[in-house]
Amino acid sequence: MKPESSQEFLFKPVQHLGPPKIFPPPENGKLSIAVRFVIPGLTSKKKEELARLAHRCGIDLWGVDFENVTNKTQQSGILVTFCLYIPLPDEEDSFVVEATARLLVERYLGLLSFCTGLKLSKVALQLLTSKNGEIFHTILPMGSRAPSPPRRHQIPAEILTGKEISEAVYSALFWLRRGLAERDPIETFSALMVSLQIMASELGPLHKVTPCVRCLVTEVLKEEKILFDDLWNMRNAVVAHGNKTVTAEVLVKLTELKFEAGRLVYKALNLALDIPEDRLVKPDAAFYITDTFMYDD
Repeated sequence: MKPESSQEFLFKPVQHLGPPKIFPPPENGKLSIAVRFVIPGLTSKKKEELARLAHRCGIDLWGVDFENVTNKTQQSGILVTFCLYIPLPDEEDSFVVEATARLLVERYLGLLSFCTGLKLSKVALQLLTSKNGEIFHTILPMGSRAPSPPRRHQIPAEILTGKEISEAVYSALFWLRRGLAERDPIETFSALMVSLQIMASELGPLHKVTPCVRCLVTEVLKEEKILFDDLWNMRNAVVAHGNKTVTAEVLVKLTELKFEAGRLVYKALNLALDIPEDRLVKPDAAFYITDTFMYDD
C-alpha cells in the first residue's frame, strides 16, 4: 500500500484522546464508563453551565469534565468526558454500553445545538470501560469532517433548571440537529418537518397527523393557515408522497420553506421548554446561508 493511498487514509487509526481526568471508581454489580469526544468549533468559559446541561439529559452521570483544546492546525474545540455507571451487562448484552453512550451524546448535542442555533457534531468518540480494575478502551466508528467555524452558545436557565425534558422533546431535538446541518434543502426540510410533527403530538391534541400539525401551527403557535398549507403541501409532494417533480423552482420554494419550518420548530421547542419571550432561542444566522458544501459532517 502506498503511503499516500486512499486506503491508508480510510483506515488510519483515530488519535487516542489520552487518559481521562476523571473516572468512576469500581462498584459491585456496576460497570464504570467514560464517554469522551470532541465538539469542534466550540469553546466556552462557562464549563459549569455545560456540566449542568449534561445532567439534564435524563441519564444519571457520576461526573463530567470539559476542556478547551486546539489541534495542530490551531482549530479549537471542547474535549468532553461523561462518566457514569450502568448495571453490569451480560456478554450477549454488551451492545448496551455503546447504545447508552450514543444516546447520551445524541441528547447532549441535541440540547446544545438547539441553544447554539446550529448543528454541533462530535469527532473522535471514544469509550472507556472498567471491569475488575482493568480499563478497556474502545474507539467507536467515526467519519471525517470539514473544519468547523467557532460556535457560541447561550443556554437559558429554564433548560438547566426547569421541568424534566420529555422523550418527545428529545426526539424533536434529534431531528432538529439534522435539520440544522446546512446541506441539501430537501434533506433539511424533511428533518425539520419530522421535528415539527413530533412537537405537534407533544403540544397539540391527539389527532391524526395532518390535523395535529395544523392545530400546532395555527392554534398553538398562532401562525397563518396559509403557512401551514404551504408547508404541508410541500411535505406531501416532495417528502411524503414524492409525486412532485423537483425543479429549480421547487428547490427555491423549499429553501424558503425550510427556514419557516426551522422557525416553527424553534418556536414550538421554546414553548415546550417554558422559555420566556425575552430569552427565546433562535437559529443562528448561518442557518440561513444555503451553501450545501458548508461544514459537511
